[in-house]
Amino acid sequence: MMMVKELKIDGVKKKYTIDTYGNIYDVELGRYKKQILHHKGYLKVSFYVNGKDKKFFVHRLVLMTFNPVEGMEKLQVNHIDGNKQNNYVGNLEWCTNSENQKHAYRIGLSKSKPGEQNPSAKLTEQEVLEIADMIMAGVTHKEIAEHFGISDITVSAIRCKRHWEHILEDYNFPKSKYSNVK
Repeated sequence: MMMVKELKIDGVKKKYTIDTYGNIYDVELGRYKKQILHHKGYLKVSFYVNGKDKKFFVHRLVLMTFNPVEGMEKLQVNHIDGNKQNNYVGNLEWCTNSENQKHAYRIGLSKSKPGEQNPSAKLTEQEVLEIADMIMAGVTHKEIAEHFGISDITVSAIRCKRHWEHILEDYNFPKSKYSNVK
């Protein structure tokens, strides 16, 4: 069911409405605002904010209006079906950058490849498994980093499963004494 609400943007003096599909209506002029295609495939719309032209992503405006959450300015918007132009509120969700990237991999939108297939990979799968075993054995991040010629941040990312998670599923790393990572 389509709903319409007033669109509120700080610094915008004119009255606009937005519907659950992302159509933005200029009440004063009696017409819909033109949406332009961003070079990454998202729809944007322009408003005069405090006298200056400013562009906004339509998907953010939809969620900010129909599903506002605390801290949303720090979150990204995920298009559940992967279609960057489908701005229906039911197709949008707030997420972190990490969640958004994982979703893109899952549905085949991301061109980056996991693990050794990624051209920027510095480690092999075998080396990552060795690092995982060293973490399980209690070797410090610093010692592991020096041994493999990588940063301790990379070791931490492996421990947290931010990197190489596809081969680390069977590892249940012990809690680090240096962080709140489990």
